[in-house]
Amino acid sequence: MSGDAPTKEDPKIDFTLEGETGEIFDVKFSLRGILSTVVLAHGWEALKKELAELDRPTIVMSAASTDFLNVDIDLRGDSDDVAGFLKMVEPSVVVLSHIDIDASIELAEDYTSLDTTMLEVIRLIEALPPDAKKVWSRLKYRRANIGIQTGAKPHAAEFAISAKTLEAMAALGFEVAFTVYSPTKD
Repeated sequence: MSGDAPTKEDPKIDFTLEGETGEIFDVKFSLRGILSTVVLAHGWEALKKELAELDRPTIVMSAASTDFLNVDIDLRGDSDDVAGFLKMVEPSVVVLSHIDIDASIELAEDYTSLDTTMLEVIRLIEALPPDAKKVWSRLKYRRANIGIQTGAKPHAAEFAISAKTLEAMAALGFEVAFTVYSPTKD
């Protein structure tokens, strides 16, 4: 792990981390963020006092809209099943991550609505050959992880999934999760 100290212009601390898989990640943390994590994890009173003395960050919400981003399909199963399944769907998907028994994929093509995206995922799974469908059914979980980017407008946003799509998702053994990303800062 290596990092750069914060400056007045950029109060965040930049770190370069190497994961167990050898992947390199660039991350930024504020001093408040690091101290909050340590205080929560260890309950260190000295740090708790120092944290209380730091200025609270000012968050400015972007005027960007709240939007549906995409659906990641998170998979878990036997490592051979996961690897085999990825090979069977590879031309139609982008593999976001694959570590042993876990994988996350998304469709190679983007769609504008949640319902249309899920229907395309369903079509992909339903069109698989029988061997691939057997692998699909053996996976420990098949999660549709729906990504939503929040913004200042509109006040409320709806992202619907039709009853027909929900039935098809249930028939294929999907769990549903939502990842809601906080507004970007200007």
